[in-house]
Amino acid sequence: MIAIATTVLNIWPGSSSAPGAAKAFYSIIMFLSVIFFPYTLIKNNDFDVVSNVILRILLVLGFVAVLRSVFNFDPDMYVFGNKWMTLFGNEYCALHFYPPLFTYLAAVPLSIVCLKSINRIYMLFGAFFVLFFRCPLAYLLLNLSAFIPFLKRDYKILVGIAIVHAIVGATMWDNTARVFVIWGGFALIAYVLVFKVKRVLFTRLFCVICLILPFFLFLPLLFVKNINERSIFQEFQTYAQTKTGKEDYSTDTRTFLYHEMALDLTKTKSWIWGKGAYAHYYSYYFDEDYNGQYGRLTSEVLLLNLLMRGGIVYVFFYFLLLAYAVYKGLWKSRNHFVQCIAVSVTGWFLCGFIADLIGCRYYHIMFFILLGCCLSNRILNMSDEEIFLLLNDYDSV
Repeated sequence: MIAIATTVLNIWPGSSSAPGAAKAFYSIIMFLSVIFFPYTLIKNNDFDVVSNVILRILLVLGFVAVLRSVFNFDPDMYVFGNKWMTLFGNEYCALHFYPPLFTYLAAVPLSIVCLKSINRIYMLFGAFFVLFFRCPLAYLLLNLSAFIPFLKRDYKILVGIAIVHAIVGATMWDNTARVFVIWGGFALIAYVLVFKVKRVLFTRLFCVICLILPFFLFLPLLFVKNINERSIFQEFQTYAQTKTGKEDYSTDTRTFLYHEMALDLTKTKSWIWGKGAYAHYYSYYFDEDYNGQYGRLTSEVLLLNLLMRGGIVYVFFYFLLLAYAVYKGLWKSRNHFVQCIAVSVTGWFLCGFIADLIGCRYYHIMFFILLGCCLSNRILNMSDEEIFLLLNDYDSV
């Protein structure tokens, strides 16, 4: 259901440009998946206590964020149109808190088998309409590395098409999607480190460095006292453009996003708990008339979106879940499938400080199902042979 809804929405370059009927179809499908979700898994799963505590706190915080918007009767809630349509229909509002719930599906190994089959159909459809969609396959790359050694030839060809799609999206479109360079790079690194190099200590060191790096590179951007002070990214932009004379890949498009979000959260006193599921912030950069009225529902950075809606508290538990999954996947797993997923989760963690990770769509939810493999004791304790049988001959497992 979710793959179908995402496919429909992907026909347009962005969800904002999709017609009302497409948005309505997407919203209905997404909330049907909410209704039919097997909620018994929240209680009956094979995750450890820490995993369950983090996940349940995330779900409660998300639910509270939605309720805050439901009972917020400020006139600003209608600035982007009908409050209820925006709150429950926009993928960056209430639905944005939904994907972590799908982590629990990994407690049922059959879910991974179904995910592989659905993913194949989705990729076939995306490959057929490759000229009409805006990178529908490229978004899957980070989630595909772990599957490659366990796939048959025709499936690997589809993965190859996804790789080409990411390269094209990162280099040849009018608005180049630079995140695909990082995304594709991490997909390649995950595959090479786990299935080729096979040195788990080196893989652990690489992931730990990547988990720590954002706290030194990006978080300081939120707490600068002088917004005119140049960041490390602005300095790099100047250096790169001076050396190469090109701007496409060196232009800093993130520093001002961090500064504007920090100013807005300070002004509205929303640092701790955020503003709720339906939130917006003022952007001087995007205020074309400079009248102080223009607001934005989303930012181009996942961290900033979560910070605006759920505050520091939600951000802490969100990234804690990712970091804990990396720990479980690299320190507790007996198979390369989960180890590769752990490296991909590290890539998601890092990209979360750099780019917007797609709101609430199939690839977002697919990521959390795979993240659940790092938390499922049954999947963690499988051997590579058992993983192969799980993905190719489930009845024999």
